[in-house]
Amino acid sequence: MASPTWNKVRRELLASRSRTLLAVLSIAAGIFAIGTILGARAILDRNLAEIFPRTNPASVVFYTSPFGPDLVDRVRSLPGVAGAEGRRRVRGKVRNAEGEWTNLELYAYSDFNAIRINRIRPVAGAWPPPDGEILLERSAIRLLGVTPGQRLTVGLEGGERELTVSGAVHDMHVFSALLTRRAYGYVTLRTAALLGESEGFNELVVTVSEGRQDREQIRRVADAIVRTIEASGHVVLKRAIPEPMKHPMDSLLQTFLLILLVLGGLAFLLSGTLVVNTIVALLGQQVRQIGIMKAVGASTAQVAGLYLRIAAAYGLGALLIAVPPAAFAARRLAAFAADIGNLEVTDFRIPAWVFGLQVATGLLLPVLVAAVPVMAWTRLPARAALSAGGLSVGEA
Repeated sequence: MASPTWNKVRRELLASRSRTLLAVLSIAAGIFAIGTILGARAILDRNLAEIFPRTNPASVVFYTSPFGPDLVDRVRSLPGVAGAEGRRRVRGKVRNAEGEWTNLELYAYSDFNAIRINRIRPVAGAWPPPDGEILLERSAIRLLGVTPGQRLTVGLEGGERELTVSGAVHDMHVFSALLTRRAYGYVTLRTAALLGESEGFNELVVTVSEGRQDREQIRRVADAIVRTIEASGHVVLKRAIPEPMKHPMDSLLQTFLLILLVLGGLAFLLSGTLVVNTIVALLGQQVRQIGIMKAVGASTAQVAGLYLRIAAAYGLGALLIAVPPAAFAARRLAAFAADIGNLEVTDFRIPAWVFGLQVATGLLLPVLVAAVPVMAWTRLPARAALSAGGLSVGEA
C-alpha cells in the first residue's frame, strides 16, 4: 500500500494535469536537447578516434615545383621521417551529363595500391581506376548526380577530355563536396597526362616517426625536409601542417556541437525556471495545508520532502518522455554531421554516461531549483501558515 505522502504526491499531480504536463514537457525539452547533443558528440568522437588514424593522416604536406620519385626516396630516408609519398594535385572543372560545370580538385597517383598516407577507401566500382577513367569521392558522386559507368567531361589547363566514372571512394581528408560545392576526383598519372598534365608530382605528403601529435617536432622535421627539397633544385611553394591526427572538420564540428549544447543548456535552465514557478504557485495555494500538517506534528523536513517529491516526479516523467527519442535523435544528428563533414561512422552506440547524465540532471535539477522556494514556505510556523491565506512568504 502506498504511503500517505506518495498518495498526496499522486493526487497533486493528477489534480492539476495541465500544470503537471507543462512542467514535465519543459524539463523533457531540456533533457532531450542535452541527450541528443551529448549523444551525437560521443558517437562522433569515438568513431573519429578509432577510424581516422587508420587512414595514416599526413603530418605535413608540401606543395612544390614538379619532382620525381628520386626526391620522395631522398625525403623518406631523412631522420624523423616515417613515410613520404608523392602525388599530383590540379584544379579544373567537370561537366556532368546535363552540361553543368562544377569546380574539380583532381588527385593523380602513380600506384593506387601503394597509397599508405592519407589513405582513401574504395566504396564502389573499379579499384584502382583504369587509365582514361576517374574515381569520384562519394560526396562528389551525389553532387554531380552520376553513377559508375557514366562519362564526364573533365577540363584542365591542358584541355578537355571525356572520362568514364569507374567508381566511388571515401576520402576523409577532404571536405564534403556537398559543403564546398567542389568535386574531388582520383586518376592515374597516365590519365592526368591525357588531360595535358606532366607525369611528375607537385605535392609531397609526409608522416613523422616520432611525436605525431607534437607540432614543434613536426615543424623541426618539416624544416629539414624543406632544406632537402631546395638542395635538390626544387622550389617549396607552400607547406601545411594540419592539426595533428585531427580530422579537417573536427574543430568546426566541435564548435557546432558546442553551440547546440549551450542552447540545450539554456533550454534546460528555462525549464528549471518554469518548475520554480509551478512549485511556488502550488505552495501558495496550499499554505494552509502546510500549516495543518505542521499543526498535527509534521516536521519541516517532512513537509519539504513532500513537495520535493512532486518536483522529482516532474523530472521522472520528463525522463520517460525524453530519453528514448533523444537516443534516436542523437544517432540521426551524428549521421547528419558525418554526412556534412565527410566522416565515417560505423558504431552508433551511445555510451552509458550520456544516459546517466540525463537521469541525474532530470531528477536532480527539478529538486534543486525547487528546494529554495520549498524551504522558504515550509519553514513557516504552523500559526503563520494557517493565517497566510495564499499570501507570499514575505507578506506572511
